[in-house]
Amino acid sequence: MPVDVEKLRSLISPREIPGDQVHRVTRSWRSQQLRAGDVLWEQGQNAPALGLLYSGTLVVQVDGEEIGRILAGDVLGETSAFTAQASRSATLVATQSAEVLLLPAQELPQLAQVFPSFHERLLDGCLAALAKRIRATDLRIATLSQGVLPAPNAKAPSRIARLWRALKHAAGDASRPPVLPLLRQLPGLANQPGTVIEELVNAFEPHAFEKGELLVREGEAGDAAFLLAVGEVQALRHVRRRMADVLAVFQPGDLFGTVTLPVAGPRTATCLATAAGWVYRMDRQAFVSLDDRSRLAWKACMVSTLGIQLRNANALLSGFQAGHHMGGPLSDSQFQQLLQAAGALLGTNSF
Repeated sequence: MPVDVEKLRSLISPREIPGDQVHRVTRSWRSQQLRAGDVLWEQGQNAPALGLLYSGTLVVQVDGEEIGRILAGDVLGETSAFTAQASRSATLVATQSAEVLLLPAQELPQLAQVFPSFHERLLDGCLAALAKRIRATDLRIATLSQGVLPAPNAKAPSRIARLWRALKHAAGDASRPPVLPLLRQLPGLANQPGTVIEELVNAFEPHAFEKGELLVREGEAGDAAFLLAVGEVQALRHVRRRMADVLAVFQPGDLFGTVTLPVAGPRTATCLATAAGWVYRMDRQAFVSLDDRSRLAWKACMVSTLGIQLRNANALLSGFQAGHHMGGPLSDSQFQQLLQAAGALLGTNSF
């Protein structure tokens, strides 16, 4: 069913999107009506559309466990619509009569070229939705878990550590790989033009860290994302008393701390270095200073990255609710399955 222009306009601010663009792109959208109990899509299915819930409520189920709800005005399908070869991360079921506005995923690349402001507004909505859902999911995990590790304490770097770090920065340490190949491996950036990648390279600053250093602290205001170049970093969530859970383990090439870059708010986890190494850091000032094309490419990359993070968090939450998987992060094989489901393995992405 065709989408009413005013319905789409009510979900996407007309002050930010020119009216002629809203009318022209409306032709690519369709409306789907749901009754109570109807399934919009199943977990594991291919991901052919991005959605906006105009009315009603949808239950989100992962592995048969309810982990959340989508309300009128929310974006849906953002964990997979922007990533090639992705599959649905959850099953969505209507709790009452509902209407969903759907945009076919194959329309997104053309939308980015022809209507960049409209496309960016969709990306912003996806980033806001992902940040909100990750924070809510991490909080629910914290209420269910007893914790498996002592919560880490912040420590000031020693004089020797500060000297070591200063020397590594000054010398441009040979153990620090260049950021460009790392960027090319991130979702959606493999086929971006050199001018876009060069702009992103210039937005990152290298930082050395020592084993035991807290790169990100849960609860603190954050304004930067990190790309791990060398070393290993654990994402820990304090759950109760002085215990914590390991939500994820980051290896070189992984992006973390991304939630607070597009959407201001407290950090949802502590990131602890378990081995000395290097990160590349992009703060909010560098982010907002990107040129239009590079900013769009980076936002699309962050949507894919946060989508993977949300899949991971959802899988942990459904396991906790089912009374199993209580020992920390997903196994390597489980995480590989998540990456494959998200279309995020190296070489599979093009935007």
